[in-house]
Amino acid sequence: MWWLWTVPALAQHASEPQPLLFEDQVDVLDGLAAQTAWFPSKGAPVSIRLFLDTSGGVQTTVEATSELTWSDAVPGELSHRLVGAAGGGTMVLDATAEVGAEVKVDIGGVFTGTVPLLRQSATWLDQSSFDGLLLAGGQEAATVGDGLQPITLSFRVSVISGVDLVVGVDVVPQLDVALAGVEVRTDGAGGQGVQELEGGWVDLPTDPQRPGQLGLSSIWATEWSSDLALVLSPSLDLFTPVGTFTVVQFDSELPLATVDEARDLEAFVVHPLPVIEGPVEAYDFGEVPLTSQATWQVPLRNLGALAVDGAVEVVGDRSFEVFPGDVAVLAQGDDGVVVTFAPSEPGPVEALLRLTTNDPTAPLIEVALTGTGVAPDGSGDSDAIPVTSCGCQSGGGGAGLAVLALLAVARRRR
Repeated sequence: MWWLWTVPALAQHASEPQPLLFEDQVDVLDGLAAQTAWFPSKGAPVSIRLFLDTSGGVQTTVEATSELTWSDAVPGELSHRLVGAAGGGTMVLDATAEVGAEVKVDIGGVFTGTVPLLRQSATWLDQSSFDGLLLAGGQEAATVGDGLQPITLSFRVSVISGVDLVVGVDVVPQLDVALAGVEVRTDGAGGQGVQELEGGWVDLPTDPQRPGQLGLSSIWATEWSSDLALVLSPSLDLFTPVGTFTVVQFDSELPLATVDEARDLEAFVVHPLPVIEGPVEAYDFGEVPLTSQATWQVPLRNLGALAVDGAVEVVGDRSFEVFPGDVAVLAQGDDGVVVTFAPSEPGPVEALLRLTTNDPTAPLIEVALTGTGVAPDGSGDSDAIPVTSCGCQSGGGGAGLAVLALLAVARRRR
């Protein structure tokens, strides 16, 4: 009975890769309104007070692929991962800002007053791309917001005849938006897996209900941070008949808003799976004369959404044979193989019909085969007919190979 312990070769299988898209919109600048105090101080020769209104934010999109594999070595367990496409992540900043200011001037009694500067509007646009899902082992973070265009405010007023005062303010936005990945949590019907490494695999149990497809909900957990500050560069110039004089000019940074938060982005995919519906657990050919053979057409059905592929063999007594040696059943399709029993000696014999497929929940199906050879003169207790197929009468034993070939051709034509 050595054949009962024969170990079939183990194989690796995979479902069809599925694309997915993560999307997020963070209106970090929406509704941000601020009015500053007099800067640097109300009693300075030149001080400025700023008014700011902003709207808009950052849109994030990430293209990724969901991969699902399994091995015959671990029945009932799937391996899953998300792989971010190279350059498939983008961050787009699209915001508008309206800036207004008042400038207070006190030039030693020559000119004292408050100058209202006209409001100016600007659009802040920036875009960056990144690789992967920003997890450990890959690109650590992505940023956007560098190099935004300044907003210039200016106002000219006549102080006395021939002398003009020009007040200007350059408002340079400094926006630093950073995005980092933390993990990917994937939920299936059988449980949850957590991917912490870029391109790393996680284990997912299969659904005990053996569905023909597996729906997966993946949450990309991220950390988001943004800092908005304005660099103010006010200047005061006097235009006189004898020349132009800069009264004051300085730069100063004014922090406005800081945001730190966790963001979860969700996407859903469906992976097709093969689901084989095998035959009975045991089949008995009964008594068959030594000059005859019996056949059994073994039905195979694929209940899944992915093609079933595999191999079939008989392990044990050589009186049993199977044809063909491969299995290929389309999604939601039917097929089969043919097992023959042609005893060469009288007495009972047995073997195993072994079916190995890419079904993740049933990679190995075994059917116990039994039969008894009897003398052709009927000296045994045989009621067997020359050739049987599911109990139906067929041609004589001398035509056994031809019948087997015809059955195989018929199977392949379905």
